[in-house]
Amino acid sequence: MQPHNGRRRGLTLLEVMIALLVTGLVVVSARGIAEQLSISARANVALIDTRLATVSREGELRRGFLLARESSDSALAFDGSLDRITWSTMCTAPRGWDETCRCNVRVAQQQDGHAFVRQCDTDGVDETLLTDSVGFAILYLADPTNGGKWYRQWGRSVSTPFAIGVVRFGVRDTLIVRVGSRG
Repeated sequence: MQPHNGRRRGLTLLEVMIALLVTGLVVVSARGIAEQLSISARANVALIDTRLATVSREGELRRGFLLARESSDSALAFDGSLDRITWSTMCTAPRGWDETCRCNVRVAQQQDGHAFVRQCDTDGVDETLLTDSVGFAILYLADPTNGGKWYRQWGRSVSTPFAIGVVRFGVRDTLIVRVGSRG
């Protein structure tokens, strides 16, 4: 018979149960953390997608005004008020090249607020560029010196303003878009 040296040869049932309990708590905690990270990641992706779409729409708005044309033809004149602008610009035609077109941007009432909507005669489709829960106003920069001289209306004119300011009341922000090559 061998002498007993005091070492145990395995784990007791209590030790196994405690190890299983601790492992279970770690797994449950890790699963909860993973779910929260997944929810957070989805929210971040949705926010990034929304911001990218807004930047893209603002880019389209900027492009349309950057290509605005001054014209001696009064039918193609720039015309603007607090809630509507009509101007001549370059649009991509259905055949794939740019050609002169007539566009308008207007403030439109929607179920959840207001939208800044563009429509050009090349496609005739309303395209929502910006949204705001409270509303918009459009201002026109006539003179950029000394802090700028802004107007609430731009009478039908062959000349264009230097820039337009799209005031968003709900988010308290103004998007300033230069007009034409001189803006």
